[in-house]
Amino acid sequence: MKHCPSSLAGATTGIAPTSTGVDLVVTSPDPAVAREILARATAATGSVNAGGAPHHDGTHSGPGTIGFCPVVRVNTAITVDPISNGARIHIAPLDPRELTALQVSVQERVDALARPNS
Repeated sequence: MKHCPSSLAGATTGIAPTSTGVDLVVTSPDPAVAREILARATAATGSVNAGGAPHHDGTHSGPGTIGFCPVVRVNTAITVDPISNGARIHIAPLDPRELTALQVSVQERVDALARPNS
């Protein structure tokens, strides 16, 4: 999770399902960490379609099917809004029929953040 905004020391990740996807709110009281959260979140914006062999090099160039970062990138569109202490990351499925599956997947990844050794 080298480039995941949620993996930063001192970052807190909250989740809120929306009618079109899911919002992650990643924050930190430390201004330097908050800036890095926003930078990492911004680097993950756009959309990625599944395809090709998945790889896991931490550069956000793969489809997002491997790993625990809650910023799920496969078949999604991602937008970021800066907030005072981090970022609000909206993740929407490219196919609206995948809304519930996306929300479940992101929730599972957020839950995994709280477990030891994740």
